[in-house]
Amino acid sequence: MWLVPGSIMRRITLVSLLLVAAARACAADAVSLRPAPTSWAEPDPAEPVALRGPFSVERDGFYVGAMLGGVSGTDHEADFNTSGVALPSGNSSTIKGLSLAGNGGYLWLSNQIAYGLEIEAEAPEVRGSLAGNVGRTDHSEPFQSSLRGRLGYLFGNVLVYGTAGGSYLYGQWSDKSFSGFNSYRRSQFGWTVGGGLEWGYSRHWSARLEYRYTSYGEATLNPGAAFPGAVEKHDVSESALRAGLIYRFTAF
Repeated sequence: MWLVPGSIMRRITLVSLLLVAAARACAADAVSLRPAPTSWAEPDPAEPVALRGPFSVERDGFYVGAMLGGVSGTDHEADFNTSGVALPSGNSSTIKGLSLAGNGGYLWLSNQIAYGLEIEAEAPEVRGSLAGNVGRTDHSEPFQSSLRGRLGYLFGNVLVYGTAGGSYLYGQWSDKSFSGFNSYRRSQFGWTVGGGLEWGYSRHWSARLEYRYTSYGEATLNPGAAFPGAVEKHDVSESALRAGLIYRFTAF
């Protein structure tokens, strides 16, 4: 039977303890050096909850989208003679229809404040008619657009915002009476204001619901043979409620 001297046994014990301590230290380092999760689906627990999801302070960028909804408004017509005296034939007609719009813009995010610019082009199917004692005036809108600013506040993944800016209408009118027919196309410039909600539900996509009121200003028409000696002034205003989808180019 072999006997191990006490000095050697003490050395073996000391080396064993050192090896166990080193193994524990390496295991601790391996845990601390494990890479943090980088995917949107696995958020870092240390990240503030308000900054997770499709909106965050690092997710400024361009976006495009499409909107569809209903439009309802009024075409206020005032009639005058060539000397500027008001005629009793003036009236108002209801205009309504559907609107399909494409939009695009840029959104900046600072903490929970969002601001940006947006341009929109619409191809509406909006019509109205004003019938009088001696004829009628029909109204349609081949094209609309707007350039607006946006300002909002983030509640988690929901952006609540207001919007305001300039509006443009390419409108069409036609006058019909027993004495003749005339049609016109006019460009009108006005203003628009509204607000909405935008919910970021995935890494690139968000859904939007928006209401806007728009005034296109006044268009002056000379009916000619349809209503000889008369001048028409049309003041068009509309309300629109639309929903749509937005695609953001920046990765969330």
